Amino acid sequence: MDARDLVPLLGVVIGWLLSEISTFSRLSRENRKTTNKTITTLLEMRRETMRANFLLQGGKSYYSDGFSEAHRKRLMELHLQPLALEHHLKVTEELSEVNPLLSVQLHDMLVSQKAFMNQNLKSLEAAPEVYEFMLSLFEVIYENSAKRLKEMVLRLALQQGPLTWARYAFFFRFQEKEMENWGDHAGRIAKDFIPMDENS
Repeated sequence: MDARDLVPLLGVVIGWLLSEISTFSRLSRENRKTTNKTITTLLEMRRETMRANFLLQGGKSYYSDGFSEAHRKRLMELHLQPLALEHHLKVTEELSEVNPLLSVQLHDMLVSQKAFMNQNLKSLEAAPEVYEFMLSLFEVIYENSAKRLKEMVLRLALQQGPLTWARYAFFFRFQEKEMENWGDHAGRIAKDFIPMDENS
């Protein structure tokens, strides 16, 4: 075969390679955009979850034995947007294109947490020990959710590269240090939003 006969074939191969590179680059940009959007949402959810937990602990501390289900519900209404489930489920759908396994884990966590948070514990107030136990379960769920959300963010950040992972790892250290002061003010915040004489 003459070398000149290979020129058209070579042109086809080069054109195909350029097309594949362009497609890969476009998909990579779209995946990065989706990943960044998901990370932002997960960070908001984690901060919201941690704040809710601090306020629950603060409310219990401030009201002591007088803490009621009405107090808890009021705090959650004011400071937790019950995790805007519909919006966040859309994020899990987008995440499925980038990390299907993580998308399933996030979806399951959101649904189970939403179901638990929607429980009304009013009927348990007559049994203080049982009610206190249920409140402690809320705290455990908040803490576990915050931990899992942090792990998800770091896994997504690692997909973006080691420098991005390091940036978010440093961010979490800074955020957790900042939040150490939240516990000191949680009782005061609870008092400000739920007057002591509010009927339960």
